[in-house]
Amino acid sequence: MTIEIVIPAFLQPFTGGINRADIKGNTLGECLDQLVMQFPVLQEKIYVGKNTLHKGINVFINGERADPKELNKSIEDGATIHIAYVTVGG
Repeated sequence: MTIEIVIPAFLQPFTGGINRADIKGNTLGECLDQLVMQFPVLQEKIYVGKNTLHKGINVFINGERADPKELNKSIEDGATIHIAYVTVGG
């Protein structure tokens, strides 16, 4: 299964400027793990610990937001994953 991950501008300095990556995986977690295998520095930018996304990281699968706790969510072949960073404050 080939999945496209769109890498946002804030992570591109850690990917050598690459803005898209083709990944193989069956779940959201597998796809993100494959991205981290290609670009190990992304581990600390995306995750807190092993299986918990950073609080500000949002992930969208084909335009629909995936809950950060749904890393085991199935991904269809040809899907597109977008990683976004949300800043909040007051």
